[in-house]
Amino acid sequence: DFLAQMLGFCAGMSLIARLTNHTWKDLSLRTRHTVNACWSHKNPVVRCFSCMLFFWVEEEPPEEEDENGDYRAVATDDAGGAGSGSARNLSRARDRDRNLTH
Repeated sequence: DFLAQMLGFCAGMSLIARLTNHTWKDLSLRTRHTVNACWSHKNPVVRCFSCMLFFWVEEEPPEEEDENGDYRAVATDDAGGAGSGSARNLSRARDRDRNLTH
């Protein structure tokens, strides 16, 4: 009985995630930027509440965003493996992006 309840809970969370993702993708680019500005670490209200509620978590540096406000993909190589996130991979991704835009 408990496992059936957990399965139902997970299915419900999956449905909420899919609906939220679909709704986000349907928003205009301007609306996405507005929402990002409201929930961003740059908003002083959000920053204040996050500092009060999560004081034990160290602050991470913000991730680099491209012109559209989307996060850049990090390149992978055979040596580092997927998601290694090394500086070398990040510079390769930047070089690749520059070559594609010019």
